[in-house]
Amino acid sequence: IPAVVIIIALGDKSLGTLLISSQVILSMQLPLAIIPLILFTSRKQIMHEARNHIAVTITASVIGLLILSGNCWLLLSLIT
Repeated sequence: IPAVVIIIALGDKSLGTLLISSQVILSMQLPLAIIPLILFTSRKQIMHEARNHIAVTITASVIGLLILSGNCWLLLSLIT
């Protein structure tokens, strides 16, 4: 419903901006889900025998850091 309100208020020409803005917000939220997921699934106290292998944890951590650094770079490029 909020998208409909914005489209009505700003018109059809705002659809592209609305779509890009929603994707930027979603990409900023992605590390907030990935980082705890990596931490929780790599702990033996939480996952017991089903915990991630060290290679999976390292790979997921590198991917999470790449996503986070890319988001920071994009945010800084938008601000400056």
